[in-house]
Amino acid sequence: MKKILTSICSATLLFSATPSDNNAQAIKYLEANKVDQAYEILEQEYTNENYNNETLFLLAKSATKLGKYDSAVAYYEELLQRDKGANRVRLELAALYYKLGNFKKAKELFLIVQAAHPPKRVGDNINGFISMIDKTVLQGGQKSWSVSFDLGYMYDSNVNAGPNIDSVLIYDLPFTLSSDAKESSDHAIKYSFSLNHLKRFESNSRLYWQSSLGVNIVDYNNIHNLDSKVLYLSTGPSLKYNKYTFSLPLNLNYVIIGHQDSYYSSNIGLSPQISYQVKPNLSFSVSVSLGDRQYYDNPQRRAKTGMLRISSRYFVNQSSFIDVGGYSGRENSKTDIYSNNSRGLNFGYYKAFSQSFNIYLSESYSRTGYDGIEAAYNESRDDKTNTLSAQVSYFISTVQVNCSLNGSYTKNTSSIEMYTYKRNMLSFSFSKSF
Repeated sequence: MKKILTSICSATLLFSATPSDNNAQAIKYLEANKVDQAYEILEQEYTNENYNNETLFLLAKSATKLGKYDSAVAYYEELLQRDKGANRVRLELAALYYKLGNFKKAKELFLIVQAAHPPKRVGDNINGFISMIDKTVLQGGQKSWSVSFDLGYMYDSNVNAGPNIDSVLIYDLPFTLSSDAKESSDHAIKYSFSLNHLKRFESNSRLYWQSSLGVNIVDYNNIHNLDSKVLYLSTGPSLKYNKYTFSLPLNLNYVIIGHQDSYYSSNIGLSPQISYQVKPNLSFSVSVSLGDRQYYDNPQRRAKTGMLRISSRYFVNQSSFIDVGGYSGRENSKTDIYSNNSRGLNFGYYKAFSQSFNIYLSESYSRTGYDGIEAAYNESRDDKTNTLSAQVSYFISTVQVNCSLNGSYTKNTSSIEMYTYKRNMLSFSFSKSF
């Protein structure tokens, strides 16, 4: 009851205070770097329609500091409607539009201020902004298209994910495994290509359409029946609003294994995602993936898939960050031995030692439990997979090429001995983007 009375009294005092009093209190909070408290006072003042032009200006500045850019734009625009001669506001709003990528609107505002013959220092800054906008928009500095190529060589200690044992129990009888069924190593050449496109809408610079089309190819030296080609397409809209980013991509995936069948599997699905920038150094994202997967040589394996994924990135400082995430998924197949529930966790650490040299270390753990029992075994399959990975990258600025050394170790433990295996992979690659 005491807390309720205190809140009521605080609200009453705030409402009874003049806009100047509330603005002065907000300025004190801003000077003390207590932006949240300043914004709270100003926003309540605005909601109660107890505000003036200074309130709008302080609201916009506070919203900008908090990353609420769309709200800041709205406050600045309202202020300009009330005071059409406020060129300082135009400069602030133009800089904000520039930050949001709405270069057309930013340039319009800069030109209005420039026409008023501002002081030389301000005019020079405006000329600098206009020059950057012209270079970006008119000279193609902001690319709508980008192309990436990657070429690498890889060692794979267990291409077929086979067990390192000579025999297994099948139908409760020992069977000697052929060399093809056991762990087999090989080297491979890797190729990848991607074409990316970003379309911004001038009417709303925070709305854009993002697409990516690519292919990944692995060509083994000897085990050609496990050569792979993965073709993918992702396309859909994204919207940035204050600290939020909303995305709705459509995903198409086409996998070819070996050289006999036209394809191994195909998948089509949607992956809506929401990202939230909690602080400048902390963000969270949540995504849901829904798909329909088909198999060329086994139509009865067709499955509906769904996955919920949560992840977070925390910047320790300007040169390093930590990734943490987890997922829970379900695959419903027409054949129950392929239907499964899966869940997993992942952790990653990135460190840049210079502008050219960086490392990324990661670990992931997953568990997958299958519904049905295969005819050859007396229990359902339950797998636990742990993977440790490391990547070292160096960017050669003279030729604009990135060199990467990648290594990983995977251990899969299964309730069925046939599916228990270990796998080491080591690769070196060169990549270039245009």
